[in-house]
Amino acid sequence: MKGGDEKLVKAVRAAKNREEEGFDQLYRMTRAKALAVIRRYCGEKEEWEDILQETYLRVFRFIGTLRDERKAQAWINRIAANLAVRSSMEKRPLPFSGIEGCRGEALAAEETVLEDPAVIVFRGEIIRMTMEVLRELPGKQRAALWMVYGMNLSIKEAAIKLKVPENTVKSRLFRGRQRFLERSEAFVEMGVFLTPAALPSLIAMAFAGRELFRDNLNQY
Repeated sequence: MKGGDEKLVKAVRAAKNREEEGFDQLYRMTRAKALAVIRRYCGEKEEWEDILQETYLRVFRFIGTLRDERKAQAWINRIAANLAVRSSMEKRPLPFSGIEGCRGEALAAEETVLEDPAVIVFRGEIIRMTMEVLRELPGKQRAALWMVYGMNLSIKEAAIKLKVPENTVKSRLFRGRQRFLERSEAFVEMGVFLTPAALPSLIAMAFAGRELFRDNLNQY
């Protein structure tokens, strides 16, 4: 292990132990590159320091989830980039203004936004992880998620199509969302922080434009 890598690992481990000196050293060692990422994805110069501060608040909160200390810089950069992208997009009517706190109606913008390089970078990786979780779910849960979040049906409409009580649909949606929360560390590794309120938009984004489950819904 190179000297710089060794110092970084040591700083991360100290930070995981909630040692203030470890946090300080980690910040000093990674700040410049994180700031460069923020500058790349956010054109509002006056917001750079605020985004940087928010980045390290999240780093300090979730540092214990980082499994490979050697990848700390890349992990911090992803958090910084995600926050910078969200900050930029909140000023425009885009379908992906960031995962945390994103509302479903924000997904209704025009298709041309997919050409935004920042959207392409994060959208693809987040969709990949979301679809991975969806494929792990039992078919009945996937079908409920698809109908409510993919097809935008109401609980009542989904229950009629699935020929089950409305409470059954609600239960399947709940269990499906819980699976995402159980996998939240995998999303944190990408610098994305899941909240229950954000999950519907996340799942809808993954389903958007996809016919992945529609052909097999009749069996459920």
